[in-house]
Amino acid sequence: VTTIDNLAFRQCTLLNTITFSLNSQLTTLGYSCLQQTALSSLTLPDSLTTIGDNCFQQSTFTSLVIPNSVTSLGHGIFWNSGIQTVTLSNAITSLGNSVFVYCSSLTSIVIPDSVVTIGTNTFNGCSSLTSVTLGSGLTTIGDPKFPSSPLTTVVMRTDSLVFATVFSGITTIKTVTFD
Repeated sequence: VTTIDNLAFRQCTLLNTITFSLNSQLTTLGYSCLQQTALSSLTLPDSLTTIGDNCFQQSTFTSLVIPNSVTSLGHGIFWNSGIQTVTLSNAITSLGNSVFVYCSSLTSIVIPDSVVTIGTNTFNGCSSLTSVTLGSGLTTIGDPKFPSSPLTTVVMRTDSLVFATVFSGITTIKTVTFD
């Protein structure tokens, strides 16, 4: 199997396990293909290159590692999901719009140095997001940036750029580190 097509397992609300073999040839997860599933965990194969829009929307697994073969995340990938921790690939260059919107369990995020663009509404409704690290390659963050996030810790690895209004009005910030 090289592709799990669009909507393939959408709303399979009892689906709790998917296993990929060590020699998996899977390259593509289509849009919304695992939306609203009950996956308790998921390990993506290293062969994966494309994750479609809304792929994991409203799914229940709590952690995920995006393999280094994935270079971008489309729109709404984790929209309103149970994700708490995610490790982004060091090859990712862009995060689409609304990638983590309404991920109320997400507590921290490290944006790798490879990421250049973060789309609009990406962290809207992340009501548990307390720590964010912005990588050195970042040049664009869409609005709104971190609404509803109770950020307390910010690490900025950007070389010379502090984005206009990026943290404006977030009264919970206690520590900012320019690294």
